[in-house]
Amino acid sequence: MKRKKNFISIGCVLWSVAVLAIVMLLVYFFQFGGNLSNDHRRWGEFGSYFASVTGLLAFLGVIYTSYKTDNRVGESEERNQMRDDRDMFFRMLDLYRQNRDTFKLNYISFLSDYEHFIGLKGFKKCVQLMEKNVCTDIILDVFLHKLKVCDFEKFDVLVKSIFSQVNTYRDFKVDNNGDPEENREIVRRCLDTYKNAITFSIEGNLTIEQYQQVLLYTTKEEQYKAVRRAMDLVYESNKSGLGAYLRTIYYLLNLIRSFDERETLVKIFRAQLSREELVLLFFNAVSSKSNRDVIHLMVDNDMFNNLNLEDLYFVSGSTKDEKIKNIFSLFDEEQI
Repeated sequence: MKRKKNFISIGCVLWSVAVLAIVMLLVYFFQFGGNLSNDHRRWGEFGSYFASVTGLLAFLGVIYTSYKTDNRVGESEERNQMRDDRDMFFRMLDLYRQNRDTFKLNYISFLSDYEHFIGLKGFKKCVQLMEKNVCTDIILDVFLHKLKVCDFEKFDVLVKSIFSQVNTYRDFKVDNNGDPEENREIVRRCLDTYKNAITFSIEGNLTIEQYQQVLLYTTKEEQYKAVRRAMDLVYESNKSGLGAYLRTIYYLLNLIRSFDERETLVKIFRAQLSREELVLLFFNAVSSKSNRDVIHLMVDNDMFNNLNLEDLYFVSGSTKDEKIKNIFSLFDEEQI
């Protein structure tokens, strides 16, 4: 913490003392006639009086010297504290970089064997998985399941648009001229049978424009729950690496809360974060592992300033701030 500084100028002190001394001398001369005397006793009296003036000057000099010494000591302590703060910050920054660079994501795909993604490639794959999880959740568990309460014809064109490149769509065998209730039952059965295949086909086939159409039929609450579940799924299968990485960021931001150079140090840290890491931090802030303090740390330190609007395509809103607000406003009340 910064030591409160006294801005008393040395010039002000000297001028004040000089004026006081002159006033005391004028009072003396006025009191005793104002003329120089040849009487030794009068000179003795003057010496005693002037000694009181010089004594006052000496006393003020001691006080000022003590103040300057204390001020120099305080400034030295402040510099040492700032140096210690910086040293601690950069040690934590090195730990963050180490956790980031050594992070390993283990992934099993449908088309290949066990795959490993190291460092920033691992975070990029995490974000891809979370985004796919959100899309899958919204489309399969929210949008398409609404067919049981909505008129199927209203969704038919959109469903065909979304799954135009999905081979399993032909298995829906929906008759546009048939009974809507029967069509809905066919869709529900196919969803249960081909859910894994449809989920896999969404990746790489679903465009952002098509997904935005789906969002029109969903609520903010449904989007929030989808984002929360998406992060929880990825975290559970990679909790060791992700846990160490996310905890380091939390401890780093919490550490510099009271630092004098907090704003500068936060800017240094934000400059280290990649595009994928920012999206990951957004997901984590909404996850079941998050809490009120985590969200406040993210928001108070402007961690999402550099998030791109297109990186939040999976939630509704016309601006980045609106998208973030829509999701954060729905965080569990008992935690906020």
